[in-house]
Amino acid sequence: MGINFFERLWSLRRKLLLLYLSSIYRFYPASRSFDEYRIAEEIGKEMNCRKVLDLGCGKGNLGKILDPPDLYLGLDLSEIFELDGRRNYVKGSMELLPLRQDEPFDCAFFINSVFYSDWKKSILEASRASRAMVLIDIDKKYPHIWLLDFLEGSIRKRPHDIKEEMEKMGFETIVEKGGSTFALVFRKRERDL
Repeated sequence: MGINFFERLWSLRRKLLLLYLSSIYRFYPASRSFDEYRIAEEIGKEMNCRKVLDLGCGKGNLGKILDPPDLYLGLDLSEIFELDGRRNYVKGSMELLPLRQDEPFDCAFFINSVFYSDWKKSILEASRASRAMVLIDIDKKYPHIWLLDFLEGSIRKRPHDIKEEMEKMGFETIVEKGGSTFALVFRKRERDL
């Protein structure tokens, strides 16, 4: 049986979205003036994130913002990562991490990236390689995000919906920051470890 029309359409949409994101993020600077990087830096310090996994890393801006971590690994499907001597990059999908089971990451960051994947699967994957999952994204309740969310295909979820679904999956929220850019930090519940 061949691929049906809808599977082809979905595949084309994902390719166009990746092309769009790769183009946009080529020009997206690493700057603390962007809420997502300011928040990521705060959480990195609060959580003592010395070994960092950056999922959907784009150019690797997070690695430029954080104090030099002991270990930084960026993962993305695009190939726009800007290499330097202290950061590493792997091309791959956050839904199926090409990492050993025992990778010792303190924090796995998803900065404006988790909803471009099967987000639940991506967080479960990250949870096997990291003690905490840091999700930073744009809250779609704000009017200036409606157009972006529409253009992306309404892929984003609101923070309270994410928390509810993560609770059902056996995670607890350990840090929460609100605003037009929100942050949620999750870890597996102790009894589920």
